[in-house]
Amino acid sequence: MSALYYCRQTTTACKGIPYPSKTHPYRYGTSGCVYTSGCGVCASLMALRNSTTRVFNTRQWTHRCLGMGARAAEGTDMAVVARYMKEKYGLDYAITTDMDRLVAHLKQGYKAIINVSGGGKMLFSNSGHYVLAAGIDKNGNLIILDPYWYDGKFTLTAARRKYTRVKNGREVYVRPADLKGDVLSLWLFTPKRDVRLAYSTQDIHYRKSAPTAPTVKPGTYHLTAVRGIYKGAGAASGRKTVGKLTENGKAHATASNPKANAYLKKGTAVTLTDIRLLSTGNLWGHCPSGWLCIWEKQGNKTFIK
Repeated sequence: MSALYYCRQTTTACKGIPYPSKTHPYRYGTSGCVYTSGCGVCASLMALRNSTTRVFNTRQWTHRCLGMGARAAEGTDMAVVARYMKEKYGLDYAITTDMDRLVAHLKQGYKAIINVSGGGKMLFSNSGHYVLAAGIDKNGNLIILDPYWYDGKFTLTAARRKYTRVKNGREVYVRPADLKGDVLSLWLFTPKRDVRLAYSTQDIHYRKSAPTAPTVKPGTYHLTAVRGIYKGAGAASGRKTVGKLTENGKAHATASNPKANAYLKKGTAVTLTDIRLLSTGNLWGHCPSGWLCIWEKQGNKTFIK
């Protein structure tokens, strides 16, 4: 699944979040609510949450959009929202229609809101609509989060089937040149404080977090794989031979030759009395027969249960 925060307006909950205007009074699910009119609310919330440490839910952010006066007759005045996010949260912005400038912005790791007109290939809408440009992949495709999601949307027309691809759940991939004719305006956002940039797993900036060693307390465990027994904590201490194991260890060794390197069989019960996290990042444990690696950082592999 995507590592990005996604805000979808087409949920049952959003039918009950009022977002009224003079021309569209609130009526549950059919008028003046986030479900019908909240693409700007959702797109701006995604821009904020995927760029900064600020966290609001859809209802909270809708209330703020109404309070700041962003509700327009037919949708959201993004100029009002952008000014508010700059003033309150340090999310600077620039407005353009230049797709090359959008690509350069995304390659810096930042986010943008795209206002499509409803013209062109109509890849996201046949009327005015806001989506988030959340990133760019190694092939130069834009990674788009569309608030107005419904099943089958991107196979509905021949153009969508040809020019868009859906990955990672609800990420829509499209080439900049193929979207260019749909674009009315581009809002480029750059965080200046409280920065926390989130990325799709397909984004050129995505870096997988290093695994963290599990918490293991002294006690009795069972091996989930064959494990070598060492003289100390770490492979540099040297392996033990079978002859140096306890009698119980010898009974569960993979070899009977006392001069053979000592390995305990998968499923062997081991009582760990000491646990050490080494500078290599690997976790080692001490049992009566010696030391063994119980978790490897590379591959995030645990060898006990």
